Amino acid sequence: MKNLLIAFTLISFTVPTMAIADGRTDYKAFCAGCHGANANVSTKKAKALKMDVRKLALRTSKMNKSEMIDTIQKGKDKMPSFNKQLSKERISAIADYVISLR
Repeated sequence: MKNLLIAFTLISFTVPTMAIADGRTDYKAFCAGCHGANANVSTKKAKALKMDVRKLALRTSKMNKSEMIDTIQKGKDKMPSFNKQLSKERISAIADYVISLR
């Protein structure tokens, strides 16, 4: 019984960590070009799109996970939809990663 409890505890801490790691990989591939390596939104591409980077960073920092997933899936303003490129699981992992940066 003790071994089962230890195994369950290890798994419960490992799964979210793995999701964040996977989210980081997809974030770098699909998001970092505009949103910056650490989601700081200060990139040449964002400025070229004439985005108010401070306003965008503030809005993103206030999003909960559900709002973030919805935005990634559907797109918003000048951000495209990633609904066809990424599964729900991968989009959720990206949201987990971005939230972990706060």
